[in-house]
Amino acid sequence: MRLIGSAGHEHIWRSKIGTLGPFSLLLWDSPSNYNSVKPKTILYRGAQLTEETISFFKDDCLQSRRPNRSFPAFTSCSRNREVAETYGNTLFIMEVQHAFTVDLQPFSQFPDEEEELLSPGVCFTVDFVESDERKTRHWIFLKLQQMHTLNILSGKDAQEISISLPQSNEPKGKIDISRRLPNGDYECRIEGNDDDGELSAVLLDLMSKGLTYPGSDAASASRFRT
Repeated sequence: MRLIGSAGHEHIWRSKIGTLGPFSLLLWDSPSNYNSVKPKTILYRGAQLTEETISFFKDDCLQSRRPNRSFPAFTSCSRNREVAETYGNTLFIMEVQHAFTVDLQPFSQFPDEEEELLSPGVCFTVDFVESDERKTRHWIFLKLQQMHTLNILSGKDAQEISISLPQSNEPKGKIDISRRLPNGDYECRIEGNDDDGELSAVLLDLMSKGLTYPGSDAASASRFRT
């Protein structure tokens, strides 16, 4: 999944759509694989980030309406801050409001790491960013919120997301963004697909353009009408 969106690897993931596409869809949408973490739980993730990437998070903090971002792939975190701090120059400190995860500690060869796996598509907003005096260590505070629709954000946020709909030489499927949701966002539905491979291809194509399908329950799965 991490190769999606990379032009240099596009031929690889596109060649696997027919086999791994349906599997990815089932894995992504299986509610039995995930548990909702208790609200206010704090998860940590260490990472090595460039100044450019850190500036991206800082810019989010300056906006009056914080943009919703998402993790496009399974993301490893820890419930143990000391463990996460050993990785990279940046520590993500994530407060869970509502998110589906898998507790990997019972299955891990390193149970002391207290690893928690975020499901793909978990959304977040950036609360604030802190740095030390020498700008060598950074702390990015996020709020995690599972969203149950594939959204194209309205207002100013919509201008920040570049959307290219599938052309005739790409997987078939009508993308309908006409339905306004109660919260002011727009729901994106894929209709007219009668083949799991085509549906998966459209999903992967959307993901390559920065859009994600965050839901991981039966209700959200039903939004994709085949």
